Amino acid sequence: MDIETRCKHGMIAVSCAFESPAAITQSVGQAGQRRVSRPSRQFQKLNVAGMWSMIGFLAVKASVSITARDEVQAGECEAEYAAATGETIEVDVNLTKWGHSVEFRFGALDFDLARVGISPEGLSASTRTTHDRMLNNAALGWALFALGFRIGRQDVERIRLNVRLPALAAFDRGVGIGRQS
Repeated sequence: MDIETRCKHGMIAVSCAFESPAAITQSVGQAGQRRVSRPSRQFQKLNVAGMWSMIGFLAVKASVSITARDEVQAGECEAEYAAATGETIEVDVNLTKWGHSVEFRFGALDFDLARVGISPEGLSASTRTTHDRMLNNAALGWALFALGFRIGRQDVERIRLNVRLPALAAFDRGVGIGRQS
């Protein structure tokens, strides 16, 4: 029986859109044991240019979590988070996932979402019609961890120190909207 080798994104390794074949490794160990393979490339990060109001809003309102599909991927997420933040965490495993997710949970009205540039289509389908929202975007999450976001609630001042001067006014606008809502 052939066993397909899968990358850390859950795709068949030879067709992974995020990594070169040389960077994909899969280790074999005892069941239930976390294994970490450090590929030559980090998880994909989103370019956050033009998203500063949304980032300020999320800094005030969001609680962040990471969930992975299996123990191997959870270990990779933990290692990547430690490299980005210098902190250690334990990533939850959900076997129904196809990969990993970074989830931003927050309360917001449609009006506030529109003001900071979060479209309803970008939200998880189950939260589009409620005021308890969830934005599930791993690439955004990894970019924001590098900016100062952490698992759980956010330290707005720590994040603000990492925002470049040209984007600071938009970030502060999002913070203001988040504090008002």
